[in-house]
Amino acid sequence: MKKQTLSIFLSLVALAVSGCTRSNTHKPKRRSSESLTSIVSGTSSVVRSDSSENISSQTKPTSESAPTTVVPSVTSANPTTSSNTQQTSSNPQPSSNVVPASSTVAPASSSVVPASSTVAPVSSTVTPASSSVIPASSSVTPSTSSTPSPTDDYYKSISDSLSGTELKNALHKLNDQMKVRDFVYNDHKTYQKLTEIDPKGTIPNGKMLGFYDNTFVNASWDNQATWNREHVWPNSRGGNKVEGDLHMVRPTSVKINSERGNNVYGTGSGTYDPGQYISEYRGIAARIIFYCAIADTSLTLNEDTDNEGNNMGVLSTLLRWNLQYRPEGENSTSLAYRVEWNRNEVIQKNSQLQGNRNPFIDHPEYACRIWGSQNSATRAACGM
Repeated sequence: MKKQTLSIFLSLVALAVSGCTRSNTHKPKRRSSESLTSIVSGTSSVVRSDSSENISSQTKPTSESAPTTVVPSVTSANPTTSSNTQQTSSNPQPSSNVVPASSTVAPASSSVVPASSTVAPVSSTVTPASSSVIPASSSVTPSTSSTPSPTDDYYKSISDSLSGTELKNALHKLNDQMKVRDFVYNDHKTYQKLTEIDPKGTIPNGKMLGFYDNTFVNASWDNQATWNREHVWPNSRGGNKVEGDLHMVRPTSVKINSERGNNVYGTGSGTYDPGQYISEYRGIAARIIFYCAIADTSLTLNEDTDNEGNNMGVLSTLLRWNLQYRPEGENSTSLAYRVEWNRNEVIQKNSQLQGNRNPFIDHPEYACRIWGSQNSATRAACGM
């Protein structure tokens, strides 16, 4: 029995030496004397490991630590008998492979960092993309601000320094230059339907706007069934000189045309108030009268209500209305103002028509610059 025990002991020592030669990096745990006694005596007691010691202990093995090389393989398995222990201890390599296996985890997990770090360049590319919107939208501002007014070129010959008779004559000359076609009174039966139109399209098809009261009248000439050709500057007061001009004659219901007669515009006795139905027509009528006075310079304006000849008024009242009821253009909430704007555009730009504009629609201030200093009433109306 003693020889057998000694033989086992020597075999274990040989195995221990062989294990140390194979792996210098593996450092076995120190086993307790109780575990060694159990192996030597050949009993079936369970081999115990000292849990208080670390597998990776840096303590170098001594002459007494030789049998402890069995422990790494034993601790990785369930407790067995001493006969199984001998079989297991003959192959200590599985336990030595544990360390390299676990050490490979670090590179695997560390590779996550480069992967996640690549997100930053991807998201950072968004900044140039979104920033490119700024030049696109900012380019709108120069385009809008550089767009000239559509009438800038039309009035380029009219100096801001002109006033009185000089300004009146300059506008007369411009009107003659720009007007490419003359009409006669009978032509209004055909062309009125082109001018009396709302740019917003609120007037029913086949109708046009009646002057003074916004009555819808037939767009086609109906032999005075619904409308007549109103001389805004009365024919008997010199209006016949400009009665072919599309800027002067307006379609008016037969009833309103009869009411007006040949009275001058005003609010007192012997006058006709063009705004008694719709107030905006006070300013609109005044600007038509001013146009007639520069279209034909033989037509004059004064303060008289009973004047004869080529005179029209009342001048100070017309000047006040022109400023009080100023043009509002195509986007006005007033139908009358929108049609006033549309007439000026169409008469100039429609190739069938005259090619000229009413300057007092584009520049209401011209009226006071021409007639504002004529008397105390006109100066008061213009705030001079």
